Parts: sequence; structure tokens; C-alpha cells
Amino acid sequence: MSKETIQEAIGKFIYNERKKQKLSLTALSIKVYKNKCSATRIGNIEKGITRDCSINTISEIFSALGYDLREIFKE
Repeated sequence: MSKETIQEAIGKFIYNERKKQKLSLTALSIKVYKNKCSATRIGNIEKGITRDCSINTISEIFSALGYDLREIFKE
């Protein structure tokens, strides 16, 4: 059994939250980037394909889903 990478774990979380909120990739792309052209990029992040994604990008996606990374990692 292979271990899940951090990229896969983050991607799975984004996917599950997006589905829970009933957002399409296009709708999430519009919330994050103010355009629908980045839906494929978000899809690749969800699948764990994009491995060089910045923390700023992840933070923007989490923020669009209603999460604040500062609060998640706050002690």
C-alpha cells in the first residue's frame, strides 16, 4: 500500500469540499481566479498531478471554499 502524498491529500480535500458545496471546477475557478480558464489547473491540483503548486495558490483555493489556512494551522 503506497503512502498518500501531501499533494494528493490536499487535492482530495479540495475535491471533497467542492463536491460538498456543489461547485463545478468552472465555478471554483471563477471564485479563485475571476475567470473560467483555470478550471483545468484546479482539476490537476485535485488529482495530485500538479506538484509544483505554490502555497499561495492553495491558500486562494481554500479561501474560495471558505477556509483560512491561518486558522487551520493555528495552535
